[in-house]
Amino acid sequence: MRLYKRKNIKSLGYLLAGLLAVKIVIERSDYDNQRRRANTRHVTPDVRPDLLDQGEQLLQAHSKEYEDEEIDDEGENGGIRDIEELAESYEYMEDKEGEDGGDSVAVNLEAGEGDVRAPLDENMQEFFEEREKVYKERRERVQQVCKDLGGAGSYGSIDQCPLKRLRWLVSHNLLMCFNAKVGTSTWTQYLMEAGFPGVLKNSTHWHYTAERYLKPTHKRYSSAAKDLMKEFGKVVIVRDPFARIVSAYLDKIATRSFAKLSRYIIKNYRVSPRNNATRQPTFEEFVKFLVEHTSSSDSVWKKLETRTDRHWFPYYANCFPCDIDYDVIATMETIHEDTRYIMQKYRLGLSDTIWGNHRSSTSSEEKALALFKTIPRSLTMALYQRNRIDFLMFGYSVEKYLSPPSDALP
Repeated sequence: MRLYKRKNIKSLGYLLAGLLAVKIVIERSDYDNQRRRANTRHVTPDVRPDLLDQGEQLLQAHSKEYEDEEIDDEGENGGIRDIEELAESYEYMEDKEGEDGGDSVAVNLEAGEGDVRAPLDENMQEFFEEREKVYKERRERVQQVCKDLGGAGSYGSIDQCPLKRLRWLVSHNLLMCFNAKVGTSTWTQYLMEAGFPGVLKNSTHWHYTAERYLKPTHKRYSSAAKDLMKEFGKVVIVRDPFARIVSAYLDKIATRSFAKLSRYIIKNYRVSPRNNATRQPTFEEFVKFLVEHTSSSDSVWKKLETRTDRHWFPYYANCFPCDIDYDVIATMETIHEDTRYIMQKYRLGLSDTIWGNHRSSTSSEEKALALFKTIPRSLTMALYQRNRIDFLMFGYSVEKYLSPPSDALP
């Protein structure tokens, strides 16, 4: 009987492996076809005078789509390690084979030549000046925190940084660092529509497809790619760190999207019998897991060593602003103005077809405040300690999450 079961399991394994191989072949064929199309048809559009007005209308009509952005085709989380590594492992194998070359998506490298921008009217010029002043202040704040950290916020050099969260739109000289739960699905649509229009229509997993298209023309760690990085505009988007954690909890844990991780949390952190009736971890149980599995050290290397999932991995360790000087530090609190600036600055354009996510109108901050009121103050402070650099770097305050009110914190 046992031998019969083993044979069935083995046969099932071969069947799954065969199906996976067929899927890879089909996707590869689609990838090659889309690459050829993108290379032959892509032309960077000229700046249209009505783009900003159109963008303003769309932003107002869909102002809540940024609430909860990740598309979850990942299945179950393995419990401790981030299964994202499986989807992106091919990139690392490819990157380590050599400095240059490889099967990169073909793009129009000439797109930036002859770039004649339409002159900005007085109102738009004033808008640009105001936003660039904001970005300058944000950069200075980040630089000061990096200085205060005394090297703990840096990986040492760009060669040591985990570059896999960078998305390259080569045709528009734009580099964006993706922080999960901070509008990544929305910006995947924007970047792909700008550089490879129509490709996502045939994709069942936007993020996986984007990883294959939004990459440099050379190996990520090659000298050529690093030279391009210096020339490209660089953008990172952040949000209130605790609002992001709550978003991850509601989307991945409370819904049991990460079923294995949810079981792990319940098994190790459930102490109250009254919670046994619920099959998903409570927010307090989830926070206890984060506190125990996230280093309290400010060192990015320590954060990387204890990384369990990208959905709550600290911004400064994920996008390394102490190693890369970002031109635009956008926030979800000013996302309308920031999106307007980025769209015009890098000539991305807007289209009705790229707005796909419609989320709850309840603000993420209200949800976060409500959930943090349910956990002890000491636990909130322990979680803050493990995320304090994100708070300090990007100008957020923990005060509103503390109950009862506390003395002022830095």
